[in-house]
Amino acid sequence: LQFKKNGSLVGAEVITYLLERVRLIIQSPGERNYHIFYELLAGASEEQREKFFLGDDGAENFKMTNLSGTFDRRDGELDQDTYA
Repeated sequence: LQFKKNGSLVGAEVITYLLERVRLIIQSPGERNYHIFYELLAGASEEQREKFFLGDDGAENFKMTNLSGTFDRRDGELDQDTYA
């Protein structure tokens, strides 16, 4: 997004991002789905959890994130630390 100094919108650019359907539906053992899902579930604030109807659920509670049984990152980072 581009803004003038007074805060009004001047322009914007839309970038298309294609999600791989296969990756959303099934993961191989040891693989995780798109990392943002795990990061959101680990790092969301109480306000965000309420807004997105997440409750107290974690990645283990959603079919989209629990099919492979892999919840930890391979690089050793914590999902809540990389959620912005």
